[in-house]
Amino acid sequence: MYQFICPKCGGRSYSASRLSTLKNPECPYCRSPLAQESQEVSDIAPTAENDAKSIDTKPAPDHS
Repeated sequence: MYQFICPKCGGRSYSASRLSTLKNPECPYCRSPLAQESQEVSDIAPTAENDAKSIDTKPAPDHS
């Protein structure tokens, strides 16, 4: 996934496509042309589901 930062308004947008293949290579907020530079970011967002999978779950101790 790619992150694009608008040079005019600073708005951030994300796409699975590179800037060169975008249908509308403009800022979705101010409609200025996006800069040629983009930053590839991880497409795995932190979610409750991902957090639950990464937690080492152990059974609760039985105090009876």
